[in-house]
Amino acid sequence: QIQQVEDQVNAEIRANLPIETQIMELEEAKKTGAMAFFGEKYSDKVRVLTMGTFSIELCGGTHTNRTGDIGLFRITAESATAFLRSPVIGHAYPCQRGRNPAEQQFGGREQTPHRL
Repeated sequence: QIQQVEDQVNAEIRANLPIETQIMELEEAKKTGAMAFFGEKYSDKVRVLTMGTFSIELCGGTHTNRTGDIGLFRITAESATAFLRSPVIGHAYPCQRGRNPAEQQFGGREQTPHRL
């Protein structure tokens, strides 16, 4: 299942979708379904990123205009939780498809139970 998520993210990156940015009130952003990081503190006004129909997120440091600018995405860790969705940690790398920079740099995927 992790590989399927990674493959889907990389497909969206290859689609080179435009990334739209909006500034809005936090409550308004939550109503759009924008994903927030658990435990993060947000101000009253937030930056919201929309990537096609694939993802709506509160700003997590993404400063690019198109998904194709991101490069290869690799999941480097998975956290076990009681929620329906398991949080994953991933990194983007400016390299060719087929290379495995995450495993070279970070020693592969790690299992991190009960860590968000």
